[in-house]
Amino acid sequence: EKRTNHVNIINNILVEITQRVPSMKQAWPMLLLQLRDKSRVKLLQQTLHSSQAIIGNTDEWKKANVYLWFNQQHFEKTIKGIENFKLENNEHFKMFKAKAYSKLNQFNRALELYKEILNNNNTAINHYNMAAAYSKLTSKEDLHQSLTYADSCLALDRNYHLAYYCKSLAYQKLGSLNSTLEVIDKALTIESDNLDYLYLKAETLKNTEKPQECLIILDKILRIDGNFNKALRLKGIVQLQLNQQSHAEETLSQTINLDNTDQRAIAYYAITKIAQNKEKEVEEFLGLGHFVKTFTFNPVPDYKDINAFNRAIENDIKQHSLLRKNPNGLAARNGYLTDDIFTDNTLSIQIYRKLLLEKIQQYIEQLPTDMNHHMLRHKTQDFEINSWATWVKGDGYIDKHIHEESWISGAYYCTIPKVTETTEKKNGYFEYGCIPDDIKISIDKKRGYIQPVEGKLIIFPSYLYHQTIPHESNEDRISIAFDLTPKSWKK
Repeated sequence: EKRTNHVNIINNILVEITQRVPSMKQAWPMLLLQLRDKSRVKLLQQTLHSSQAIIGNTDEWKKANVYLWFNQQHFEKTIKGIENFKLENNEHFKMFKAKAYSKLNQFNRALELYKEILNNNNTAINHYNMAAAYSKLTSKEDLHQSLTYADSCLALDRNYHLAYYCKSLAYQKLGSLNSTLEVIDKALTIESDNLDYLYLKAETLKNTEKPQECLIILDKILRIDGNFNKALRLKGIVQLQLNQQSHAEETLSQTINLDNTDQRAIAYYAITKIAQNKEKEVEEFLGLGHFVKTFTFNPVPDYKDINAFNRAIENDIKQHSLLRKNPNGLAARNGYLTDDIFTDNTLSIQIYRKLLLEKIQQYIEQLPTDMNHHMLRHKTQDFEINSWATWVKGDGYIDKHIHEESWISGAYYCTIPKVTETTEKKNGYFEYGCIPDDIKISIDKKRGYIQPVEGKLIIFPSYLYHQTIPHESNEDRISIAFDLTPKSWKK
């Protein structure tokens, strides 16, 4: 408390000096240094603006800008700022750059920087950063690397509870649920009321089919923080699994009221209404007939025709630098998947991005505006795109899933097996409006199907459960998915 008081006193003195004598160059860097804190973002922004004419482009002014951009969550700007200001050799800002890459889901780039930092500074936190970045990836090799670095972190500091949490996330992705519970309990011996740790334990208990034990943990979380949204959502899902549909509807409604961007809560809330045969409400809420649209990539510039373009991008996907087999924790089954497809800047991928953005703009322009509808209130032209490719053949398919962190999603088909040309069994079709396997109700009337065709793009709300109908074929099936996330959600 004394230190906080001293900081505030120092800030007040520095502010008064800069107001009385704006030309005093020595005061401005000291003030900027004091304001490097996420709780003082607005004051830092004002101070940078006020001081630009006096100390602009000094080292301290440049560093303060990077702090501002990072705390404003402008992560691409943070990275470019560090590069433009030549701060990359500063270990502190190298860490900022790595964290910014992690926030942008570019974990391989983050790992390169974390390795450099670790080589120069063998500390528990640097081993943990390696473990955390690896835990965000999906191959077995990467997840085992996460476990290795978490263990090396704990060898340096056995009370570093974040490392236990990281291990539990890796075990969860690897499907080792008993190990997940064992490790998260170790973290809870150090941080007994940590809500994230308690939530992970509840989630794992739910996945090991122990719903009553799960509810006990969730109720404990909600007694500590009644607005802990993930716990409220999980409670609604478990209630739905226990056939307590009206309770589940009420709980998930509370969840959406707290956060109307929670795509999983929206998806399960709709399922509660389906389970109670509230047909009209389901249609109004999900908008199955209004929000699922198809587009065609044709004509394609720089290529003879759409087939030539598809063969080019197929080849680029098969040779993509981030292609990996059988990712863990994702919906792809028995196939290959890339991370960010835009990492490889080939001609076909450049054109795909250009055409994708054109179709997304068309989709958004066609949507009506309705601030009372959970989908339409987020209509925006200010967004970020994440895109990745999936390559499967034989018994490979995409399992039932939603896209939790985005607003709208989609899939472009560049290579389709002949088996999808048959319409009777809908082999390889895109199915939407389906129900996840953890909920045991039948909803045949609510499903929609789209036949995949090379050159076709499907765009749909991220809260819609969807899958590829499994099929048998020796031919390739290659699609490119995307997520669109508003840069700022309308709450």
